[in-house]
Amino acid sequence: MLTAVQKQARVDTCKEFLELCGKDSASVFEKIVTDSPKKFKVTPSAGKIMATVFWDFKGILLIEYTKKGETINAEKYSTTLRHLREAIKEKSKGKLAKKVLLLYDNAPVHTVRLSKAAVREYGFEEINHPPYSPDLAPSDYFYSQMYKQISGESNFLTIMSSSLL
Repeated sequence: MLTAVQKQARVDTCKEFLELCGKDSASVFEKIVTDSPKKFKVTPSAGKIMATVFWDFKGILLIEYTKKGETINAEKYSTTLRHLREAIKEKSKGKLAKKVLLLYDNAPVHTVRLSKAAVREYGFEEINHPPYSPDLAPSDYFYSQMYKQISGESNFLTIMSSSLL
C-alpha cells in the first residue's frame, strides 16, 4: 500500500509528464528511450543470464548481457550508457540532436551520482519516475513482447501496435 506521500509523488510525476507532452505528445514519445533489465534462461543447462534492453518506439536499440555472477553497478551502467549513445547514433540517425529522454525506474544503479553524471555526459535527459511505481514503466508492460524479439520469435513493431489497440 502506498503512503499519501508516495501517491502524491505519482500524481506530481504524471502531471509533469502531461506538461512535457503538451500538444505534441507524438514528438515526446519519439524521444523516449527506456530500459528493461531482466533475467531469463536461454537453455535449462545455462542458468539465468541478465540482459539490459534499451528500446524506443521503433524497437530495440541495445541489448547488453551481464556475465553470470556479475552485477550491474554504476561503473558498468555508465559504460552501458556510452554503448547506448553509440547504438542510437547508428540505428536512429538524428535522434540525439532532438534530445533523448531516458525513462527508467529508481533502481539504485540509476540514482547514484556516477550514473547521473554519465546521463548528462552523453547528452541524455531523465524523465522523473516516482518510487514504487512499476506500473508507470513501459518495459513492465512490453517485456514479454521484447523477449519474443530478443529470442527472434516475432516482429517488435507488430507486437507493439497490437498491444496498444
